[in-house]
Amino acid sequence: MKVVPTIAALASGQVGAALAVIRVSGPLAWCAAAACLDKKEAFSRAAPRTVGLYFFKAPGNDARLDQVTAIKYRAPASFTGEDMVEIFCHGSMLIARKIVAGLYKCGCIPAARGEFSRRAFLNNKISLLQAEAVNEIILSKTEDSLKNALVQYRGGYVPVLNRWKQELKEILEKLEGSIEFSEEDDFSKANINRLLFNKINKLQQEIKQEINKKTLIHGVDNNFAIAIIGVPNVGKSSLFNELLQFERAIVHHKAGTTRDTISETIYLDNIPVTLIDTAGITCTKNAVEKIGIQRTKNIIKCADLVIMVTSANTKTTKQEATIIDDIIKAGIPIIGIINKTDLCSPKDKAGLFGEKVPCFSVSLKTKPIDIRLFRFILKFSKPYIQKEFVPSIIQNSRHEHIARKLLEELTGAHKEKKREEVVAFYIKNALELIAEFLGTTTSQEVLDSIFQKFCIGK
Repeated sequence: MKVVPTIAALASGQVGAALAVIRVSGPLAWCAAAACLDKKEAFSRAAPRTVGLYFFKAPGNDARLDQVTAIKYRAPASFTGEDMVEIFCHGSMLIARKIVAGLYKCGCIPAARGEFSRRAFLNNKISLLQAEAVNEIILSKTEDSLKNALVQYRGGYVPVLNRWKQELKEILEKLEGSIEFSEEDDFSKANINRLLFNKINKLQQEIKQEINKKTLIHGVDNNFAIAIIGVPNVGKSSLFNELLQFERAIVHHKAGTTRDTISETIYLDNIPVTLIDTAGITCTKNAVEKIGIQRTKNIIKCADLVIMVTSANTKTTKQEATIIDDIIKAGIPIIGIINKTDLCSPKDKAGLFGEKVPCFSVSLKTKPIDIRLFRFILKFSKPYIQKEFVPSIIQNSRHEHIARKLLEELTGAHKEKKREEVVAFYIKNALELIAEFLGTTTSQEVLDSIFQKFCIGK
């Protein structure tokens, strides 16, 4: 009989905080924890799910490392379905590491990535979809991705998958019946096949919609990108710093200070946005500047919104007009900022943007910065970043891979509709894929791939 090792790991992340949480799970969890606590007998007698206050002592020399609280969980009434202990200590990483090292000396081994969730799955405490949802909840960056992960954790998308499974089973039963009773007249068989392939076609359309939804959500989760562009020395880096609320980019009166792209994440209405400062676009013979300008042009092509900055105290140049025209022709959303209004009226420069490009006038040198600048940028960003909640069955690359394979099997079935035995083969493959999606039939290799994406301690 295989001996299940007892695992231990820091569950609260490698960041200093008020508290840190250490998890222990396995047959020796209680013994290992008790061996490191000053009140061993009190801990051993304590009822499960009650909080006790102890000193954690270094095994071997009895030196007190920290005052901690500890909670026992008795199998199967724990997250993993095994005996567990959760230890809460002060959030110093030094203390947390010493406590984990002490547990290792008392018979525990380091937990692998996602091993606590993996044990919960293997002990039927959670489904594979729920285990994946735990990771998606931890990694969620937007409210929509969090909502989708929570729906998946509660099993909200399982009924849809079960319906697909049931429909495929019914199609397979009809096909096998038609193959077995081949003496039926051609008219009856044609009617049955027409109904079956209408069902297959409907399933194909549903799966395509789910894949398209995932593409949309993936775009939001990977951050909306705002590129700040313009000719040199117009205040691009000043705007970048103001939006970040700290001095990230070098600002100097000399043109060409920024020769490369700089990016940081900010939040607009709780949605992460990647803000990118770029090199000024100009005609130059300098090889380094040319590289920076090319990078700026590449960033513009990939941006979700462009903020074109210009200066009120300079005349409109043909180059600036060309930049704006090219962006409009490419269909990239663009807004304008006329900077340096402390030096000159912005009226002459407003014509650069015309009626097609909304613009705002400001002096980024005058403090405090006009709050209306931030409201202006938010107003014209929101239509692109604030979309309605899109519920999606496909939460990660594994789901998407299976959905695409499922679509291939149904497409294959449709192409071979005159050969019932071949169609039945494709439908059987599709049923196996849904079982894999649900996690009812999953190989060790697939499980390794899934849980390797988890953090240690989860």
